[in-house]
Amino acid sequence: MTGGDAARDLVLVLNPRATRSGRYVRGLLVRELSRYGLAEVVVSRAPGDAAVAARAAVAGGARAVVALGGDGTVGEVAGAIAGSGVALCPIPGGSTNVFARSIGWPVSPASAIAATATALALPPRLAHLGVLTTESARRVFCVNAGVGLDAATVTWVEDHPRAKRRLRQASFALGAARAGRRSVKIAPQLDVTIGEGTPIRVAALIAACGAPYAFAGSRPFDLLPNAHHDGPLEWMALLDTTPRQAVQIVARALQGAAHMAHPLVVGGLTSDVIRIDARSLVAVQTDGEPLGAARLMEITRGPALQVLSPSAGLRLQVAKTP
Repeated sequence: MTGGDAARDLVLVLNPRATRSGRYVRGLLVRELSRYGLAEVVVSRAPGDAAVAARAAVAGGARAVVALGGDGTVGEVAGAIAGSGVALCPIPGGSTNVFARSIGWPVSPASAIAATATALALPPRLAHLGVLTTESARRVFCVNAGVGLDAATVTWVEDHPRAKRRLRQASFALGAARAGRRSVKIAPQLDVTIGEGTPIRVAALIAACGAPYAFAGSRPFDLLPNAHHDGPLEWMALLDTTPRQAVQIVARALQGAAHMAHPLVVGGLTSDVIRIDARSLVAVQTDGEPLGAARLMEITRGPALQVLSPSAGLRLQVAKTP
């Protein structure tokens, strides 16, 4: 795809508050996209702005939405355009950028911007997402959703931005879990039902439509190692454990998914609905963004999203062109 005609109607949605979306990076990306038919630049200044801009891009006939920001910004855009036929081009601008990196984008914003031309030249691929529904909200997620400990950890991190900047990627996850154990008591309080199966009483649950859960530098942090964007959801739950044991399980996950054999871990792959009934309000998150608390939740496989990637070897089905 070269020149403005083939790649016309690109809409850029950027989050200037993202960790690595500074003025230099934003200017560099705008200059690069201007070579390929950039039609509009929208600045996301509050939660929900990116989704509004993405829906407007779909209504306006955009070919693709380029999202510069972290997983939260990318998730908002993805949820707004999934199933529409408009492609997502995620440029890593946050602290972790799990989804963008998982589909082949370089971790460095400058390197990702340099790879944009390649991504625009390749056909879009299809990535199936997930959906988390609570009593009051429905949220599409690109990588994972969590109920209980990992969601409480995410909430703690968002409430402590200095820690978020200092403890990046897997060290951030481990450090946040250590801090969170002071305020989170893990106890079996979630009744989880997979499809028409028998409910299981668990302490916390994570479900994923893609992997990895996070990164330790360049190394994948695989809490749910079998999740993939062209397959069923993978889920994992803690049966009954203490915060200290939870941190140990996370540490084992850094050793080649050794945590999956832990006697307090259950899980598997499913195409069925995952229903969660909590005995009291519990923290909920999607893609590292806290969603508050809920009692009744459902997690399902979600719509297909067209994604652009500079990786020619991406293991996703090529989207059909109309």
